[in-house]
Amino acid sequence: MSGEGKNLFVTGFIDVDLWDKAQWRAVFFGAIEGGPPILGLAYKNKGAAIRIFKGWRERFGQVDEHEELRISIVEGSLPGEKEFSYAVHIGADIENNVAQIEKDGFKADLITNITRIHRMYPTPDSNNLENFKKMYEQAQGYILIPCYIDSNNKIEMLDEYRLLKRKIHFRDIKDIKDDQDPDYMTTQKPPEY
Repeated sequence: MSGEGKNLFVTGFIDVDLWDKAQWRAVFFGAIEGGPPILGLAYKNKGAAIRIFKGWRERFGQVDEHEELRISIVEGSLPGEKEFSYAVHIGADIENNVAQIEKDGFKADLITNITRIHRMYPTPDSNNLENFKKMYEQAQGYILIPCYIDSNNKIEMLDEYRLLKRKIHFRDIKDIKDDQDPDYMTTQKPPEY
């Protein structure tokens, strides 16, 4: 392959600086009577949260038809943790993104993906995640919505920026063993800053 160039494709829908400004602090689950369940991402900076979802809406429209945005919920605690936790992992769906760029005649030899992870520590009696999973199975979809969380931990849903999704990946941390797995980073302790 001497003399041949490689095409590096950096994909992702995570603007690192914007996400740092937004300060993702929580995940919540909700329901609308007769509609799909809600997966809310709660941020401390309302303006930055709106900009994140506006960017996604500009890219996907109101519905992520090609499932380019990948969301997974990985259940299970990290090594050394005593309490149950789960991670919500957001990034690009590599396969679906490559399919979209190949339609435009681009070939990627090397791909990197920028993602974000938020780990939740629910109370032992919480059944919110289980309820969300059941509602998702019935509806075969969900609404992804930004939320603003104020200094009193009150949540305001920013409904006008919602995004309809059909696919979510429910995983168990014990099933993720390969560092090429798209959710591998959810099995690692975050770096200390």
